[in-house]
Amino acid sequence: MKKLLTLIVMIGLSSTGLSQNHMTQFQNEGKYGYKNEKGEVVIAAKYDYAGDFFGKITRVKQDGKWGFINKQGDQVTDLKYDSADDYFPENDRAWIMSNGKVGFIDGKGIEIVAPKYDGAGSSFIYAGLERFRNKDKYGLVSQHGEEVVHAKYDSVGEAVYWRENRIPVLLGEKWGYIDTLGNVKVLFKYDEVSTFMSGYATVTLNGKKGFINPEGIEVIPPAYDRASDFFPYLALVQLHHKWGIIDTSGKIVVPIKYEEAIFILGDELFISVIDNNKWGLINAKGVTVLDVKYDTVYVDQSKIVFTLNGKKGYLNSEGKEVWNEDIKNTNVIIFPILLIGVIVIALSIIVIKRKKSRISDTQK
Repeated sequence: MKKLLTLIVMIGLSSTGLSQNHMTQFQNEGKYGYKNEKGEVVIAAKYDYAGDFFGKITRVKQDGKWGFINKQGDQVTDLKYDSADDYFPENDRAWIMSNGKVGFIDGKGIEIVAPKYDGAGSSFIYAGLERFRNKDKYGLVSQHGEEVVHAKYDSVGEAVYWRENRIPVLLGEKWGYIDTLGNVKVLFKYDEVSTFMSGYATVTLNGKKGFINPEGIEVIPPAYDRASDFFPYLALVQLHHKWGIIDTSGKIVVPIKYEEAIFILGDELFISVIDNNKWGLINAKGVTVLDVKYDTVYVDQSKIVFTLNGKKGYLNSEGKEVWNEDIKNTNVIIFPILLIGVIVIALSIIVIKRKKSRISDTQK
Protein backbone atom coordinates (compact mmCIF):
# COMPACT_ATOMS: atom_id res chain seq x y z
CA MET A 1 0.00 0.00 0.00
CA LYS A 2 2.82 2.42 0.90
CA LYS A 3 4.56 1.65 -2.39
CA LEU A 4 1.33 2.30 -4.27
CA LEU A 5 0.73 5.62 -2.53
CA THR A 6 4.36 6.58 -3.18
CA LEU A 7 3.82 5.82 -6.86
CA ILE A 8 0.68 7.99 -6.88
CA VAL A 9 2.57 10.85 -5.23
CA MET A 10 5.39 10.49 -7.77
CA ILE A 11 2.87 10.58 -10.62
CA GLY A 12 1.29 13.66 -9.06
CA LEU A 13 4.68 15.37 -8.79
CA SER A 14 5.47 14.43 -12.37
CA SER A 15 2.17 15.90 -13.49
CA THR A 16 3.00 19.09 -11.58
CA GLY A 17 6.33 19.24 -13.36
CA LEU A 18 4.61 18.89 -16.69
CA SER A 19 2.40 21.86 -15.90
CA GLN A 20 5.34 24.23 -15.47
CA ASN A 21 5.48 26.91 -18.14
CA HIS A 22 1.96 25.91 -19.08
CA MET A 23 0.24 28.10 -21.66
CA THR A 24 -3.50 28.35 -22.16
CA GLN A 25 -5.51 30.13 -24.82
CA PHE A 26 -7.79 33.01 -24.03
CA GLN A 27 -10.20 34.89 -26.25
CA ASN A 28 -10.77 38.62 -26.55
CA GLU A 29 -13.10 40.19 -29.12
CA GLY A 30 -12.99 37.09 -31.29
CA LYS A 31 -9.19 36.81 -31.28
CA TYR A 32 -6.99 34.32 -29.47
CA GLY A 33 -3.87 34.73 -27.38
CA TYR A 34 -2.09 32.95 -24.52
CA LYS A 35 -1.72 33.31 -20.77
CA ASN A 36 0.76 31.61 -18.45
CA GLU A 37 -0.11 29.56 -15.37
CA LYS A 38 -0.38 32.77 -13.34
CA GLY A 39 -3.03 34.14 -15.67
CA GLU A 40 -0.69 36.76 -17.11
CA VAL A 41 -1.01 37.60 -20.79
CA VAL A 42 2.13 36.38 -22.56
CA ILE A 43 0.93 36.55 -26.17
CA ALA A 44 -1.68 39.16 -27.05
CA ALA A 45 -5.00 38.07 -28.55
CA LYS A 46 -4.48 38.60 -32.27
CA TYR A 47 -4.96 35.22 -33.90
CA ASP A 48 -8.08 33.80 -35.55
CA TYR A 49 -7.17 30.38 -34.20
CA ALA A 50 -4.59 29.23 -31.66
CA GLY A 51 -3.61 25.61 -31.03
CA ASP A 52 -2.54 23.96 -27.79
CA PHE A 53 1.11 24.00 -26.76
CA PHE A 54 2.06 20.32 -26.65
CA GLY A 55 5.72 21.28 -26.87
CA LYS A 56 7.79 24.37 -27.58
CA ILE A 57 5.74 25.55 -30.57
CA THR A 58 2.11 25.57 -31.67
CA ARG A 59 0.09 26.36 -34.77
CA VAL A 60 -1.79 29.64 -35.21
CA LYS A 61 -3.98 31.12 -37.92
CA GLN A 62 -4.25 34.74 -38.99
CA ASP A 63 -5.89 36.25 -42.07
CA GLY A 64 -6.52 32.81 -43.54
CA LYS A 65 -2.92 31.59 -43.26
CA TRP A 66 -1.26 29.24 -40.81
CA GLY A 67 2.13 29.24 -39.17
CA PHE A 68 3.88 28.38 -35.91
CA ILE A 69 4.93 30.42 -32.88
CA ASN A 70 6.92 29.65 -29.74
CA LYS A 71 5.97 30.35 -26.11
CA GLN A 72 7.47 33.82 -26.30
CA GLY A 73 5.18 34.69 -29.19
CA ASP A 74 7.96 34.69 -31.79
CA GLN A 75 7.13 33.28 -35.21
CA VAL A 76 9.18 30.20 -36.01
CA THR A 77 7.61 30.07 -39.48
CA ASP A 78 5.92 32.69 -41.58
CA LEU A 79 2.14 32.63 -41.61
CA LYS A 80 2.06 31.21 -45.12
CA TYR A 81 0.49 27.77 -45.03
CA ASP A 82 -3.04 26.84 -46.07
CA SER A 83 -3.32 24.43 -43.14
CA ALA A 84 -1.17 23.01 -40.36
CA ASP A 85 -1.34 20.25 -37.81
CA ASP A 86 -0.29 20.11 -34.15
CA TYR A 87 3.39 19.84 -33.29
CA PHE A 88 4.57 16.50 -31.83
CA PRO A 89 7.52 17.10 -29.46
CA GLU A 90 8.23 13.36 -29.18
CA ASN A 91 9.38 13.35 -32.80
CA ASP A 92 9.91 17.08 -33.31
CA ARG A 93 7.56 17.19 -36.30
CA ALA A 94 4.38 18.87 -37.51
CA TRP A 95 2.84 18.70 -40.95
CA ILE A 96 1.97 21.68 -43.04
CA MET A 97 -0.12 22.10 -46.20
CA SER A 98 0.32 24.46 -49.13
CA ASN A 99 -1.53 24.39 -52.46
CA GLY A 100 -3.09 21.07 -51.54
CA LYS A 101 0.24 19.39 -50.78
CA VAL A 102 1.56 18.22 -47.41
CA GLY A 103 5.06 18.44 -45.93
CA PHE A 104 6.75 18.55 -42.51
CA ILE A 105 8.57 21.06 -40.34
CA ASP A 106 10.64 20.56 -37.18
CA GLY A 107 10.46 22.48 -33.91
CA LYS A 108 12.68 25.23 -35.34
CA GLY A 109 10.31 25.80 -38.24
CA ILE A 110 12.65 24.24 -40.79
CA GLU A 111 10.90 22.42 -43.62
CA ILE A 112 12.21 18.86 -43.37
CA VAL A 113 9.94 17.93 -46.28
CA ALA A 114 8.59 20.73 -48.44
CA PRO A 115 4.86 20.33 -49.22
CA LYS A 116 4.72 17.69 -51.97
CA TYR A 117 2.46 14.85 -50.81
CA ASP A 118 -1.27 14.53 -51.41
CA GLY A 119 -1.71 13.37 -47.83
CA ALA A 120 0.27 12.14 -44.84
CA GLY A 121 0.09 11.19 -41.20
CA SER A 122 1.82 13.36 -38.67
CA SER A 123 2.94 11.53 -35.55
CA PHE A 124 5.88 9.30 -36.64
CA ILE A 125 5.03 7.14 -33.67
CA TYR A 126 6.58 3.89 -34.91
CA ALA A 127 10.29 3.71 -35.74
CA GLY A 128 10.25 7.35 -36.84
CA LEU A 129 8.13 6.45 -39.88
CA GLU A 130 4.87 7.78 -41.25
CA ARG A 131 2.77 6.90 -44.26
CA PHE A 132 2.16 9.32 -47.13
CA ARG A 133 -0.06 9.32 -50.20
CA ASN A 134 0.60 10.45 -53.76
CA LYS A 135 -1.75 9.83 -56.69
CA ASP A 136 -3.71 7.23 -54.70
CA LYS A 137 -0.58 5.26 -53.87
CA TYR A 138 1.03 4.96 -50.46
CA GLY A 139 4.60 4.91 -49.23
CA LEU A 140 6.62 5.50 -46.06
CA VAL A 141 8.69 8.55 -45.17
CA SER A 142 11.11 8.87 -42.25
CA GLN A 143 11.07 11.81 -39.86
CA HIS A 144 14.27 12.97 -41.58
CA GLY A 145 12.45 13.27 -44.90
CA GLU A 146 13.84 10.11 -46.51
CA GLU A 147 11.35 8.08 -48.55
CA VAL A 148 11.95 4.61 -47.14
CA VAL A 149 9.22 3.18 -49.38
CA HIS A 150 8.17 5.00 -52.51
CA ALA A 151 4.47 5.46 -53.23
CA LYS A 152 3.55 2.08 -54.72
CA TYR A 153 1.06 0.42 -52.39
CA ASP A 154 -2.72 0.69 -52.56
CA SER A 155 -2.99 1.06 -48.80
CA VAL A 156 -0.81 1.02 -45.70
CA GLY A 157 -2.29 0.06 -42.34
CA GLU A 158 -2.49 2.86 -39.78
CA ALA A 159 0.56 3.28 -37.57
CA VAL A 160 -1.26 1.95 -34.48
CA TYR A 161 -1.17 -1.45 -36.21
CA TRP A 162 2.59 -1.47 -36.84
CA ARG A 163 4.18 -3.88 -34.41
CA GLU A 164 7.02 -6.37 -34.22
CA ASN A 165 8.72 -4.70 -37.21
CA ARG A 166 5.82 -5.60 -39.49
CA ILE A 167 3.72 -3.09 -41.40
CA PRO A 168 0.58 -4.31 -43.22
CA VAL A 169 0.41 -3.12 -46.84
CA LEU A 170 -2.04 -3.71 -49.69
CA LEU A 171 -0.86 -4.42 -53.23
CA GLY A 172 -3.69 -4.78 -55.72
CA GLU A 173 -6.33 -6.69 -53.79
CA LYS A 174 -4.05 -8.67 -51.49
CA TRP A 175 -2.39 -7.85 -48.19
CA GLY A 176 1.10 -8.67 -47.00
CA TYR A 177 3.68 -7.19 -44.62
CA ILE A 178 6.88 -5.20 -44.99
CA ASP A 179 9.46 -4.28 -42.38
CA THR A 180 10.59 -0.77 -41.45
CA LEU A 181 13.21 -0.86 -44.22
CA GLY A 182 10.58 -1.63 -46.84
CA ASN A 183 11.56 -5.29 -47.30
CA VAL A 184 8.66 -7.64 -48.09
CA LYS A 185 8.38 -10.11 -45.21
CA VAL A 186 4.99 -11.70 -45.85
CA LEU A 187 3.86 -12.24 -49.44
CA PHE A 188 0.76 -10.52 -50.80
CA LYS A 189 -1.82 -13.29 -50.68
CA TYR A 190 -4.34 -12.48 -47.95
CA ASP A 191 -7.77 -10.87 -48.15
CA GLU A 192 -7.44 -9.32 -44.68
CA VAL A 193 -4.70 -9.07 -42.06
CA SER A 194 -4.38 -7.81 -38.50
CA THR A 195 -1.60 -6.39 -36.38
CA PHE A 196 0.91 -8.76 -34.79
CA MET A 197 0.12 -9.61 -31.18
CA SER A 198 2.31 -11.88 -29.06
CA GLY A 199 4.18 -12.94 -32.19
CA TYR A 200 1.14 -13.81 -34.31
CA ALA A 201 -1.23 -12.06 -36.72
CA THR A 202 -4.68 -13.10 -37.83
CA VAL A 203 -5.04 -13.48 -41.61
CA THR A 204 -8.02 -14.17 -43.85
CA LEU A 205 -7.87 -16.26 -47.01
CA ASN A 206 -10.94 -17.29 -49.01
CA GLY A 207 -13.18 -16.35 -46.12
CA LYS A 208 -11.32 -18.42 -43.53
CA LYS A 209 -9.10 -17.17 -40.72
CA GLY A 210 -5.79 -18.49 -39.48
CA PHE A 211 -2.53 -17.24 -37.96
CA ILE A 212 0.95 -16.45 -39.25
CA ASN A 213 4.23 -15.64 -37.53
CA PRO A 214 6.41 -12.62 -38.48
CA GLU A 215 8.20 -14.69 -41.12
CA GLY A 216 4.94 -15.37 -42.91
CA ILE A 217 4.68 -19.05 -41.93
CA GLU A 218 1.09 -20.19 -41.45
CA VAL A 219 1.42 -21.68 -37.99
CA ILE A 220 -2.34 -22.23 -37.99
CA PRO A 221 -3.69 -22.46 -41.56
CA PRO A 222 -6.87 -20.49 -42.33
CA ALA A 223 -9.74 -22.78 -41.34
CA TYR A 224 -11.97 -20.80 -38.98
CA ASP A 225 -14.94 -18.54 -39.69
CA ARG A 226 -13.88 -15.97 -37.10
CA ALA A 227 -10.91 -15.56 -34.78
CA SER A 228 -9.57 -13.15 -32.19
CA ASP A 229 -5.94 -12.16 -31.64
CA PHE A 230 -3.90 -14.27 -29.23
CA PHE A 231 -4.25 -13.11 -25.63
CA PRO A 232 -1.49 -13.83 -24.80
CA TYR A 233 -1.23 -17.44 -25.97
CA LEU A 234 -4.91 -18.31 -26.42
CA ALA A 235 -7.32 -17.21 -29.15
CA LEU A 236 -11.08 -17.41 -29.56
CA VAL A 237 -12.14 -19.18 -32.75
CA GLN A 238 -15.52 -19.76 -34.35
CA LEU A 239 -16.52 -22.59 -36.65
CA HIS A 240 -20.06 -23.29 -37.86
CA HIS A 241 -21.44 -20.65 -35.47
CA LYS A 242 -19.84 -22.26 -32.42
CA TRP A 243 -16.95 -20.86 -30.35
CA GLY A 244 -13.97 -22.47 -28.68
CA ILE A 245 -10.35 -21.73 -27.73
CA ILE A 246 -7.06 -22.74 -29.36
CA ASP A 247 -3.46 -22.22 -28.29
CA THR A 248 -0.52 -21.03 -30.42
CA SER A 249 0.15 -24.57 -31.63
CA GLY A 250 -3.40 -24.88 -32.93
CA LYS A 251 -4.40 -27.31 -30.20
CA ILE A 252 -8.05 -26.98 -29.15
CA VAL A 253 -8.02 -26.02 -25.46
CA VAL A 254 -11.77 -25.44 -25.13
CA PRO A 255 -14.05 -27.47 -27.42
CA ILE A 256 -15.65 -25.51 -30.26
CA LYS A 257 -19.23 -26.02 -29.10
CA TYR A 258 -20.37 -22.87 -27.31
CA GLU A 259 -22.70 -20.11 -28.53
CA GLU A 260 -20.26 -17.54 -27.20
CA ALA A 261 -16.91 -17.36 -25.44
CA ILE A 262 -15.32 -14.34 -23.73
CA PHE A 263 -11.92 -13.78 -22.11
CA ILE A 264 -12.22 -12.45 -18.57
CA LEU A 265 -9.33 -11.54 -16.30
CA GLY A 266 -9.47 -12.08 -12.57
CA ASP A 267 -6.43 -13.16 -10.59
CA GLU A 268 -5.71 -15.21 -13.70
CA LEU A 269 -7.07 -15.60 -17.23
CA PHE A 270 -10.42 -17.35 -17.61
CA ILE A 271 -12.82 -18.02 -20.45
CA SER A 272 -16.49 -17.41 -19.83
CA VAL A 273 -18.63 -19.66 -22.05
CA ILE A 274 -22.32 -19.32 -22.86
CA ASP A 275 -24.76 -21.96 -24.06
CA ASN A 276 -28.56 -21.72 -24.08
CA ASN A 277 -28.29 -18.41 -22.19
CA LYS A 278 -26.43 -20.08 -19.34
CA TRP A 279 -22.88 -19.19 -18.30
CA GLY A 280 -19.94 -21.28 -17.25
CA LEU A 281 -16.23 -20.76 -16.64
CA ILE A 282 -13.12 -22.51 -17.92
CA ASN A 283 -9.52 -21.76 -16.97
CA ALA A 284 -6.62 -21.22 -19.36
CA LYS A 285 -5.73 -24.93 -19.21
CA GLY A 286 -9.17 -25.93 -20.43
CA VAL A 287 -10.36 -27.16 -17.03
CA THR A 288 -13.98 -26.43 -16.13
CA VAL A 289 -14.20 -24.15 -13.11
CA LEU A 290 -17.94 -23.49 -13.18
CA ASP A 291 -20.45 -25.66 -15.02
CA VAL A 292 -22.60 -24.01 -17.67
CA LYS A 293 -25.65 -23.33 -15.49
CA TYR A 294 -25.36 -19.77 -14.13
CA ASP A 295 -27.32 -16.68 -15.14
CA THR A 296 -24.17 -14.55 -15.29
CA VAL A 297 -20.46 -14.87 -14.59
CA TYR A 298 -18.20 -11.83 -14.26
CA VAL A 299 -15.25 -10.30 -12.41
CA ASP A 300 -15.68 -7.95 -9.45
CA GLN A 301 -12.65 -6.73 -7.50
CA SER A 302 -10.56 -9.52 -9.06
CA LYS A 303 -13.03 -12.12 -7.79
CA ILE A 304 -15.08 -14.40 -10.00
CA VAL A 305 -18.73 -13.62 -9.27
CA PHE A 306 -21.76 -15.60 -10.45
CA THR A 307 -25.52 -15.31 -10.13
CA LEU A 308 -28.21 -17.97 -10.19
CA ASN A 309 -31.93 -17.65 -9.53
CA GLY A 310 -31.55 -14.21 -7.96
CA LYS A 311 -28.68 -15.19 -5.68
CA LYS A 312 -25.07 -14.10 -5.94
CA GLY A 313 -21.90 -15.87 -4.98
CA TYR A 314 -18.19 -15.92 -5.72
CA LEU A 315 -15.24 -18.26 -5.89
CA ASN A 316 -13.01 -18.10 -2.83
CA SER A 317 -9.23 -18.50 -2.83
CA GLU A 318 -9.64 -22.29 -2.74
CA GLY A 319 -11.85 -22.26 -5.83
CA LYS A 320 -14.99 -23.13 -3.87
CA GLU A 321 -18.39 -21.51 -4.31
CA VAL A 322 -19.43 -19.10 -1.56
CA TRP A 323 -23.07 -17.97 -1.60
CA ASN A 324 -24.91 -15.01 -0.05
CA GLU A 325 -21.79 -13.23 1.21
CA ASP A 326 -20.67 -9.73 0.37
CA ILE A 327 -17.34 -9.37 -1.33
CA LYS A 328 -15.14 -7.76 1.33
CA ASN A 329 -11.78 -6.03 1.32
CA THR A 330 -12.84 -3.54 -1.35
CA ASN A 331 -12.03 -0.32 0.53
CA VAL A 332 -8.28 -0.89 0.43
CA ILE A 333 -8.43 -1.59 -3.29
CA ILE A 334 -10.98 0.97 -4.48
CA PHE A 335 -9.25 4.12 -3.21
CA PRO A 336 -5.93 3.72 -5.04
CA ILE A 337 -7.73 2.37 -8.10
CA LEU A 338 -9.90 5.50 -8.20
CA LEU A 339 -6.87 7.75 -7.82
CA ILE A 340 -4.99 5.94 -10.56
CA GLY A 341 -8.15 5.98 -12.65
CA VAL A 342 -8.42 9.76 -12.36
CA ILE A 343 -4.79 10.15 -13.38
CA VAL A 344 -5.18 7.75 -16.29
CA ILE A 345 -8.34 9.51 -17.46
CA ALA A 346 -6.60 12.90 -17.26
CA LEU A 347 -3.61 11.65 -19.24
CA SER A 348 -5.95 9.92 -21.69
CA ILE A 349 -7.74 13.20 -22.33
CA ILE A 350 -4.40 14.75 -23.26
CA VAL A 351 -3.56 11.82 -25.54
CA ILE A 352 -7.00 11.86 -27.16
CA LYS A 353 -6.77 15.58 -27.66
CA ARG A 354 -3.49 15.06 -29.45
CA LYS A 355 -4.48 12.00 -31.40
CA LYS A 356 -4.40 12.84 -35.04
CA SER A 357 -7.09 12.20 -37.57
CA ARG A 358 -6.60 10.08 -40.62
CA ILE A 359 -4.67 11.57 -43.52
CA SER A 360 -7.76 12.68 -45.41
CA ASP A 361 -9.27 14.69 -42.55
CA THR A 362 -9.93 18.36 -43.21
CA GLN A 363 -8.07 20.90 -41.10
CA LYS A 364 -9.64 24.00 -39.69
